[in-house]
Amino acid sequence: MTSIILIFSAIITSIYVFLINKCSLLFYKYENNITTKSTTPIDIIVSAKNECENISKLIYSIYNQTYKNIHLIIIDDNSTDNTFQIAQNLQDKYQFTLLKNPNQGKKSALRYALTYSKSKYILFTDCDCYSDKNWAETLINIAETENADMILAPVILVAENKSSLFQRLWEIESFSLITITAGTCINNSPIMCNGGNLLVKRDLRNQSDNYLKDKYASGDDIFLLEYALLNNKKIKYSKSISTIIKTNVANNLSSLINQRSRWVSKSKGYKNKYTIFFALIVFFANILILLYPIILFFNYKYWWIILILWTIKTISDIISAKVSSNYYNYKHNFYDIILLEIIYPIYTLVCSILGFCKNIKWK
Repeated sequence: MTSIILIFSAIITSIYVFLINKCSLLFYKYENNITTKSTTPIDIIVSAKNECENISKLIYSIYNQTYKNIHLIIIDDNSTDNTFQIAQNLQDKYQFTLLKNPNQGKKSALRYALTYSKSKYILFTDCDCYSDKNWAETLINIAETENADMILAPVILVAENKSSLFQRLWEIESFSLITITAGTCINNSPIMCNGGNLLVKRDLRNQSDNYLKDKYASGDDIFLLEYALLNNKKIKYSKSISTIIKTNVANNLSSLINQRSRWVSKSKGYKNKYTIFFALIVFFANILILLYPIILFFNYKYWWIILILWTIKTISDIISAKVSSNYYNYKHNFYDIILLEIIYPIYTLVCSILGFCKNIKWK
């Protein structure tokens, strides 16, 4: 049994290392070639739920953009705080559309907001996100240069408190996710995206509406991506530093696990075979590590095989985190990366169990 587990682990780890290293290499070599200076109108749509601390900053940041041909649409998703009132007080000064969701949930909120959208392109972000002043301009220029139907762009989870080990670890994870998102997209086989930083043609978003699978707590982004893939739409990645979206790491582990569990829960609705394959490889590459201590306890002679497998996976993970964090000028402690590598299999197992077994709700 031990030899079977080790052989299986060696196969999975080898595939994992190949996939992750390929993403890292593609990210490292890729640059956007922008040749178009667009004047095309953009609708920026934001769903807000209990965002009284962030809504003002979001509105200010949108109207400080260098690109002025934008129309901001904010839809309040049944907030129980004064999010709507704060936005309403700023409406005359900044001239944006403010709506209330007549139903419940982010997907229904976005669907309702879309009925007020008239522009060729829609740019999605979230209330707790902040961007560079050239964010919208760079994304629309890339979209028009590439004649793209959809542009994926980076989202960084920022460790606001650098003394917090918890926040530093999950900032590192966000860079690994950026590398995988970028690498698979550059390879014309994107497996993930982030609705906090997403540009899409309005016609595509409207066509995809029935595919967004409302029974899942989240997924307005990933199911849109999957629909675009199924219909052979042109999907491109923006690596530009100007198009980074930043958001703060969750305040506690419980919030982070709830968010990641929502991600796992929607994976039950995936149809794209490559996305499922990649997700399974990542899952097993991490979960099998939890068996290594048990194997060593009963069969210490296999220590060198386990060390090799763990080492090559760890090196690949370090590269994937460093290649994007270095590009975006973020520095991380080497020991933090190693610690994340040690605890990540447990974190993966917990989120997977909760995602598949628990009724995840949007908070």
